[in-house]
Amino acid sequence: MVQLVDSNLGSGTVDINQRTNSNHEANHSEQDKMLSTMKKELSKKELKEEVREKLKDIKDNLEITKDIRCGFGFIQGKILQKFATQEVFVLLYGILGATIQAGASYFSGTISTLEKRYRIPSRNMGVILTGNDIILALFGIPITYYAGRKHKPRWMCIGMLFIVAFCLLNTFPHVIYGSGKEALALTKEYEEDHYSSLQNATDESLCSKEGVECIKEGSLIPQAIFFVSQLMWGIGSPLYGNLGMAYMDDNIKRSKTPILISFSFFIKMLGPVGGYCLAAWCLNMFISPELTPTIITKDPRWLGAWWLGWVIVAVIMAFFSFMIALFPKELPDRAVRKLLEDQTKDEVTKKKEEVEAQISWKDMKITFGRLLRNKILMCSTVGSLFYCFGYYPYWTYMPKYIEMQYKVSASKSSLITGVVGLVFTALGIISSGAFVSKVRPRARCLGGFNVFAGVVTILGIFSYTLLGCAEGDDFNAMIGRVNAQKMTTCNADCNCDFSRYSPICSMDGTNMTYISPCHAGCRSSQILDDGSKVSV
Repeated sequence: MVQLVDSNLGSGTVDINQRTNSNHEANHSEQDKMLSTMKKELSKKELKEEVREKLKDIKDNLEITKDIRCGFGFIQGKILQKFATQEVFVLLYGILGATIQAGASYFSGTISTLEKRYRIPSRNMGVILTGNDIILALFGIPITYYAGRKHKPRWMCIGMLFIVAFCLLNTFPHVIYGSGKEALALTKEYEEDHYSSLQNATDESLCSKEGVECIKEGSLIPQAIFFVSQLMWGIGSPLYGNLGMAYMDDNIKRSKTPILISFSFFIKMLGPVGGYCLAAWCLNMFISPELTPTIITKDPRWLGAWWLGWVIVAVIMAFFSFMIALFPKELPDRAVRKLLEDQTKDEVTKKKEEVEAQISWKDMKITFGRLLRNKILMCSTVGSLFYCFGYYPYWTYMPKYIEMQYKVSASKSSLITGVVGLVFTALGIISSGAFVSKVRPRARCLGGFNVFAGVVTILGIFSYTLLGCAEGDDFNAMIGRVNAQKMTTCNADCNCDFSRYSPICSMDGTNMTYISPCHAGCRSSQILDDGSKVSV
């Protein structure tokens, strides 16, 4: 019995020792794996540090040639050369884009004022806005191709100067025609003319059997000036946008491209906010700031200083255009990476690249044909086309829609459009850029998310049909249609087809708003001491 127990104890001890040894071996193998992993990571870090040190040494000893020299003429030097980095370029590119977007949104915010001041129909304004698209369609590709093989930052500056000309041309109608007699008549400096014109306007807006004559369209000269300015915009826009994106693609590391490009787009999306806020600020001032108006901004006859914002935008744009022109043809970091790449290439490859870099119409056709055969690019381009087709008119006429639908001033409608809508757009761009840079989702996932976001956007836009003002919608009093006018018995004998737009509120407790005293059936009027009108 004793021997049996001892033997059992011995076998148990052997099992325990075996298990202990196996556990020790497992622990040692795990430790070895961890150590090997740590060594690999350390070796990668050391390799990266060695590469960085090598690139830094090459950059410090790099000869400053004309292709990587920052500045031109007497405006150059070592201090200026330090700013020739991808981060500084992305910042300036975004600021320039913000000024361009500010100009576009400023034009959108002042459309209703321009139409009122120069009597431009909305259909004509729509034709004027197509001027830049015409130039883009005809000359966008050859201009971009030719300038893309040259000094990109300086050609970007040339394009920006065309957009500066666009801003200054938009002020010419005000320089030529001034503020207008109707606006001057509504100031204290022209007080006598003000009361006489006010009395005449009141008489013309009253109910009468004869009615008033149709207000004809304004002169075609301001419309032609605005159209030519749009042509200037169309020349400069591709030089800035296409060349800037190509310059960033050539000089920025691929690992940093998503976050830096999204950062530049974020800065550009702040431009519309600034443009609409600038429009709100300028339209809140009278068209002649040196004069004292006798009406308030809510008066439909109010004309804001629409021309002032163009001067501000042109000055800011010209300054940053000069700054972008100081950048070299190629950033020093890119030159260093290119130098290392050339060391691994043979002579045949180098000669082939030199031949491909030559400018010719034949090469442009080959390049353009290669792009047309890219299915992903073509689908993305067609999708962007439909996006622009529906979304650009939406944002262009949004301030005017808010002004007319909800009866607010032009300055307030511009402020609402800029602050509410575009701030969230800018936040979406910067957050999506950071997400793509960190997570790196598949292209199929990104495409599906774009479809989802588009559907949600369309549903949100359709929801606007459910919104409105009950007082303005009753009996279509503010619409001015013939059928709506006949629904009221008060204006049955009035000829209100061409009455001036001068909204009037009823005092019978119904809170009805009519287009003019004529539509309300008023046949007499009285001017009070404070300048207000009472029609009966």
